[in-house]
Amino acid sequence: MLACAALFSLATLAGISAATNANRVVRVNVGVFDPEGHAIAGLDRGDFSLQDNGEQRSISAFKALRPSGKLLRTRAASGYWISNRPDAEHDVNRPATIILLDAQNTGPQYQPWSISQIARFTALLGPEEQIAMYQLRQDGLFLLHEFTGNHQHLLAAIAPEAMVHNAKTNKWQLDYRRIRVLPASSPFGLSTYRALERLACQMSRYSGRKNLFWISAEFPRLFPDGKDTEFAADATAAAHALEAAGVAVFPVDVRSPVPAVPFQPQPPVIGSHKPAVNDRQFVRNMNAIADATGGKAIVNRPELAEAIVDTMRATQRSYELDFEVPAEQLDGSYHDLRVRIRQHGLTLIYNHGYFAQVSRRCLPDEQFDNPEVGISARVSIEPDAMLLLEVRLLGEISLRAMGARAQWQLAITDADSGAVLATATGNGLQLDVSVKVPGRSRQLRASVREEASGRTGTVTLPLDVITRAEMAPDNETPQ
Repeated sequence: MLACAALFSLATLAGISAATNANRVVRVNVGVFDPEGHAIAGLDRGDFSLQDNGEQRSISAFKALRPSGKLLRTRAASGYWISNRPDAEHDVNRPATIILLDAQNTGPQYQPWSISQIARFTALLGPEEQIAMYQLRQDGLFLLHEFTGNHQHLLAAIAPEAMVHNAKTNKWQLDYRRIRVLPASSPFGLSTYRALERLACQMSRYSGRKNLFWISAEFPRLFPDGKDTEFAADATAAAHALEAAGVAVFPVDVRSPVPAVPFQPQPPVIGSHKPAVNDRQFVRNMNAIADATGGKAIVNRPELAEAIVDTMRATQRSYELDFEVPAEQLDGSYHDLRVRIRQHGLTLIYNHGYFAQVSRRCLPDEQFDNPEVGISARVSIEPDAMLLLEVRLLGEISLRAMGARAQWQLAITDADSGAVLATATGNGLQLDVSVKVPGRSRQLRASVREEASGRTGTVTLPLDVITRAEMAPDNETPQ
């Protein structure tokens, strides 16, 4: 697993574009749905109007977003693929989907339920639906797995100790009784705000839309909701980072009385995790975060995994509205946004506000994967314990490079020791290398450098996850 860390610098984030004369262009992503929850297509600029703190704004740019036809026609490649950014192969308008398992703010009594529902969520994904998985714990924010649509490897990443093999179906599944819970902390600590800021920082490096599904039993106050105006500095920094990166947050509530069977006995709760499901402040916090970022609060229910999948798929189609804010109006305050549509009976989901200030950019973290150049790797284990890696240079960088027939360099290193295990050079879209992995290696890193542009990209390969998902079935489920 890889710890995530990042810093801010003065510059423009990828999610916010800069206009001329120090003005700022604010982007509002709008989902439009009918009463049955189906996304509405076929709208144009004239169907929308937009107000900023009550002032009518002119929509300077408009775009209807949907997955490309190429992606929809292309079948997912077979095998286990892992990528440093979502859908890198097709450069599509599909949002990047991130799952944050928040063990720090989720009491042990709720963790088995939340993990089991995310495990089911991964089983419901199609192979072309890529997600990345993070976990917030007492000791920090960790990357569990980079973007993939492979259920077995995602399951190995989130609950390795609970994986059992079903001899009847010849598939791995989750044994609820084996789920290992982690100690929780008092909610709303500074580490939660800083982790959100760091995660937003990393997500800002992905182009296009970003959806963050935050799985937790507690949610802090981050954005003004009409009653609260004073916020701690760390909370404000997290809110600024999420807004500037263009991250839509979907708070997912996992609180509710859960039967003890079949879950294992839980240790005492550390901190104040209230079981009151209908706590008004809790609901206010969820809705304020969702409304401010353009997400949607998802309340706990028996079919929680299905609700997350349905919500994720409903965001595939949306509309992008840009408007320009004059430099003299960038006063640093939080501005309310109101989007209206001519048609009646439709529901709009969009970010209801923004901070009127010059945007900021994260400095890259050397310990975290670099998605500047999109790369994917297919990993397979050979009989002699060698790893066969098929590494593809993907996305718009590769298309330009192929036009010039520019070369690119590949290096496979031990992510912990930095030892170089294999290198290769090529001028095609793919390089195949065999790697002899040292016995104590926990993760490898594939790094590419395109010589003409000097741009680089990296992706971390979690060996513990790979070997668990590919291992021989030692445990069988009862039939």
